[in-house]
Amino acid sequence: MADECSQTGDNITSIFQGNVWKQMKVHHKDKNMFPLYLYFDDFESCNPLGSKSGIHKIGAVYISLAGVPPLYSSTLDNILLAQLFYSSDRTEFGNKKVFTNLIQELKYLETNGICVSTKSGKYQIYFTLFAILGDNLGLNAILGFNESFNSTYFCRICKMSKDITQCSSSLDMSLIRNPINYEEDASSLSFGIKEPCIWNELCCFHVTVQISCDVMHDLLEGTLRYEMAYIINKLINRKYITLPHLNERIKYFKICEADRGNPIPEIKNEHLKKNYITMSASEMLAFVTYFGMIVGDLIPQDDEVWLFYLLTNEIVNILFSKTISKKTVVYLQTLLEEHHVLYSELFNTTLKPKHHILLHYPSLILNIGLPTNLWTMRFEGYHKILKSIANSITSRKNILLSLSIKNQLRLSYKILAKEGFSANVQYKIINPELSSSIRSIIRNTYENLCLDEAFEVSWVKVYNILYKCGFVLESFIDDENNKTCFCRIDQIFIISPNSSDIVFFASRLHTIGYDTHVQAYEVSDETFGSIILRYSEISNITPYSTHHSSDRTLVKSY
Repeated sequence: MADECSQTGDNITSIFQGNVWKQMKVHHKDKNMFPLYLYFDDFESCNPLGSKSGIHKIGAVYISLAGVPPLYSSTLDNILLAQLFYSSDRTEFGNKKVFTNLIQELKYLETNGICVSTKSGKYQIYFTLFAILGDNLGLNAILGFNESFNSTYFCRICKMSKDITQCSSSLDMSLIRNPINYEEDASSLSFGIKEPCIWNELCCFHVTVQISCDVMHDLLEGTLRYEMAYIINKLINRKYITLPHLNERIKYFKICEADRGNPIPEIKNEHLKKNYITMSASEMLAFVTYFGMIVGDLIPQDDEVWLFYLLTNEIVNILFSKTISKKTVVYLQTLLEEHHVLYSELFNTTLKPKHHILLHYPSLILNIGLPTNLWTMRFEGYHKILKSIANSITSRKNILLSLSIKNQLRLSYKILAKEGFSANVQYKIINPELSSSIRSIIRNTYENLCLDEAFEVSWVKVYNILYKCGFVLESFIDDENNKTCFCRIDQIFIISPNSSDIVFFASRLHTIGYDTHVQAYEVSDETFGSIILRYSEISNITPYSTHHSSDRTLVKSY
């Protein structure tokens, strides 16, 4: 953890480059401190459409280590259950009654910590609450702000009124909440504060400092649902496309495992009538990412609506990047302001509350890290575990106790099995032994590599990232021509079982150029030469797929 904290540089990859963690380390400079994420949300343990809906609605609080790399933290086994309660109890008795015991536990972990015995000795480990995660409704609810986004002051980050946020494309920095003005507003319960934040009792937490947002609800299930509907309507009105033609192209645009998001559903006429497209977060991510490749060849280069889409897609790419430089953060602020102005002008409508929240993302990135490290998709995935347990139990008498015991049994098994943050590698063997020619080729490239246990596989999944023959990897940069180069995987070899030491045999693809109109690379299907890549040598571990249009082959890089 200390090594992570000492990271410096212009790029932001985790919470350790953020301003908040640097301040917390000053306060806990003599302690082995581990930061924690706390997530809150409600879910239905019964049929939400049935007669008992709401009666068994459960509030869940999960905990995860904030400093764990995303490859590990995205695994559901590394999310821990902290508390369960009936949502009706929180409504009736308030946040303080419900969360008092949890806050006391967090105080203990922060001040006393726990003793951990290792082979090298005993260490006292402390934990501190780094951020509280959730959707906007859930965060406003447990942090003590107005839960209605129709209220005058709905934003938990600043004190800008709703009528101003509807037409403002920038922030008024004088209205940003801070510990001083928060205490003044909390004492009078003004500017959207419903009650003082109970989490401020913790030593290193303050609701105006550890600010978090959820890019899934704000963007994918928020503003993009409106914007993509407006964009499609405009393109249809300008006779560039028709809805049946768009749906036909969506139908034959095949999303594979290497692509971003889930397969795209067809767009319904009702969606366009109400200017609101209903899609899941993963479907919307795929739709926005590949929309340029689907219909871009039908749209003129200088169309202002299309330029707005390209601007929107650029914002999406930045917010979902695994590394963001500080210069990019400044650029993102400019993009968001320009985006909001164009949205109001092109579609003659006011900005939504989530548009305003997006304006806070640049400062959020500088303070607590990447949006994808804070989003709630994996936590919501943990709901499925509790729901499946609830569905297997016929009795609803003290369902909270039943769910807690089942969860403790799962955790006990993980501890007894000594399952930690080990390499998560899955594969399908096709050749248990390597031929002499393959061994010779690999040895000529990697002299010190032991191939006694090596074998060939048809696919391999490393930390839930799938690699298959036919997928495309970003191999290197052609410095002479300033081109990004790609290679297509032909064969995959694993050097030893249960390890992430993998060797790819691949064919080089000729990169024709980058098409800014569809925001994708055009490549030639003809290969020129081969390349051998080791997994540890890949600069970008994300695989891509090729998409064929009528006259060319495209690779969407992000």
